[in-house]
Amino acid sequence: MNRQREWTDRFRIFLNNKFVLFLLVLLLIGLNVLVFSKVPHIFEPLRVLAKTVLLPIILTGIVYYLTNPLVDYLERRKSSAPTPYWRCIWRLSASSR
Repeated sequence: MNRQREWTDRFRIFLNNKFVLFLLVLLLIGLNVLVFSKVPHIFEPLRVLAKTVLLPIILTGIVYYLTNPLVDYLERRKSSAPTPYWRCIWRLSASSR
């Protein structure tokens, strides 16, 4: 029993090392990449789904951050709450025509 405890203490000290954990994580990531590269046909639908869903989300985030200063400016002018947002959308759609 004492030898068992000694071994688990050594193992705990070994895993407590941040560099060793970093290497273990790199090894697991490398193994995942290797396995996923061997069976790409399984993950093709996920890749298509990610391309389809991620583009609108990214574009929405970009439009939000571009129009946020305009909304803040219109809110400082004492406009009612939903009005600045709709004015921004109206101005952006009018300028794109």
